[in-house]
Amino acid sequence: MSDLDEKQRIAAAVARITGTLELVEDTDAIELLAGFIDAGGAVRFSQLLEEMAAAPRSAHPTPLPPSLPGKVMTRLAEIEARLDDGFTHAFRPRYRLTTPGRAWSTLGQFGLINTGQRLDSTAFKKACRALWAPYNEFLETQLKRLRFAIRDLRDEVAKTLHQMGPAAAELTQLDAALTVGTRGVIDDLYRRITPAFELLFEARLKGILRRSDGLDVTIFSEGFSQNGWLGEILSDAAVLYHALLGREGRRLVDLVKNALLLHESIRVD
Repeated sequence: MSDLDEKQRIAAAVARITGTLELVEDTDAIELLAGFIDAGGAVRFSQLLEEMAAAPRSAHPTPLPPSLPGKVMTRLAEIEARLDDGFTHAFRPRYRLTTPGRAWSTLGQFGLINTGQRLDSTAFKKACRALWAPYNEFLETQLKRLRFAIRDLRDEVAKTLHQMGPAAAELTQLDAALTVGTRGVIDDLYRRITPAFELLFEARLKGILRRSDGLDVTIFSEGFSQNGWLGEILSDAAVLYHALLGREGRRLVDLVKNALLLHESIRVD
């Protein structure tokens, strides 16, 4: 899949989640970065910059391990493989997601089958909460595992880069300061991910329950499956999670490459 096709796939997934998609062109990098730093983040960022200026520098720099870039790419590929495995096997019994049969039974218990436009909002909310809960737990778990894996890899890389010398150490500290400074806004964006998918689930389920021609268990089960509208929602989540991994992975790879360039330029000089 080409980069353009992948971007279009991600854009389509985001559009389904949000209902709108804004494309920002000619954005100033500093202005864009400032939008990801809140008041608390700005204070933390400033404090870390001051600590960087006062921190002692290593007097005995070590060469960058030539295998580091390759190791980073290998680890990122391993994280991606685990992410793929989770979504590929999401509908297997080990994840205990709500089955079509159980979902149909739950809808019947709340009196929501073949009601047409006369949908009891309270009953619908309760049914949605019960049906979506296992899927929400699955998506939250996959997201947390992804973020923890990236964080651990970044910490390992930072320890190695810190030993290379003052230039690489300062670049690594600046990267860490930016991470801390933008954490509040980024964390808030991450917190919105699974609620956005829940809203999408509610909208799709409501549209199906309001079918004027009625609804039977066969039609419902086809949609409430890996190959139906429910599977499409999880597919959108997989696309988004891969995009998040790609973003963080590129940033980490760029950090290693830039540290190497700095280290080599100082060594040559």
